[in-house]
Amino acid sequence: MSFGQGKLLEKRNLKIISADVVAGDWKTKEPEKITRIVLKKVRPGSIIALHDGGGDRSETLSAVPKIIDALCRQGYTFLTVGELLNQKGMSSGNV
Repeated sequence: MSFGQGKLLEKRNLKIISADVVAGDWKTKEPEKITRIVLKKVRPGSIIALHDGGGDRSETLSAVPKIIDALCRQGYTFLTVGELLNQKGMSSGNV
């Protein structure tokens, strides 16, 4: 994104939302590997990107419950982006 685009978003009171955990799930046929990558990269406040298009994504779908279970065991909770922004004291009205 260019400086001008950032200024335009700021002027319109819009926020950029982007994932910080990308598992590369489109590159592997191993749900366990997808799970390991996510668990290694995740931190409080993370947004995880997993892909559901572009062919057979059954490996990704198989990894999702494993990721959720492991993160719950570690004490994580799951929020919508709007809830996450509100928790950090930001406005989610334009998300």
